[in-house]
Amino acid sequence: MPLSPSTKSKIAAATQRAYQNFLFSDEAINNARQILDTEADRMLSLLQGRIDAYYNSYSPILYQRTDNFRNNTLRKSPVTVLPDGSYSVSVYFDSEASTYDGLPDYVENNPPGFVPLLIDSGWTVDPVHTSMYGTPNKNEHFGHFAGFDIIDHAVNEYLMTKHEQVTIDVSWG
Repeated sequence: MPLSPSTKSKIAAATQRAYQNFLFSDEAINNARQILDTEADRMLSLLQGRIDAYYNSYSPILYQRTDNFRNNTLRKSPVTVLPDGSYSVSVYFDSEASTYDGLPDYVENNPPGFVPLLIDSGWTVDPVHTSMYGTPNKNEHFGHFAGFDIIDHAVNEYLMTKHEQVTIDVSWG
């Protein structure tokens, strides 16, 4: 015997309430938090591995490293429950530890640089500025650097083994 529209509506409402109760149950929230926390730690580890690989790819001659970016830049937010019932965690670069002042102040138009983006994309400095240091513009990592893929490499490696219910969104903003 077919169900009446009223019965179907009651079943749908009860199913929706049960689903919402499950989504916001302590067990579901704790499970989601644990999964996302573990996945965020894996992403942090992959990013740190790429940063370490970049640092190991050369030894500077014209300057001494501070290792500030290498050691103090990656952060993870707490896991939060969003209004739609999904969960979120952010893995990000600390803006203060990831911003480089650039060439000395006497160089005009010297905006600060976001180190992860600079390393990922590379850079070229005007030869006038690099000549102040007695070096040619082609000096790797000073006047010119082709880039070292940190973000995409780590994300692609993560995507190969991520938890099936986790999605990832990469943004520079």
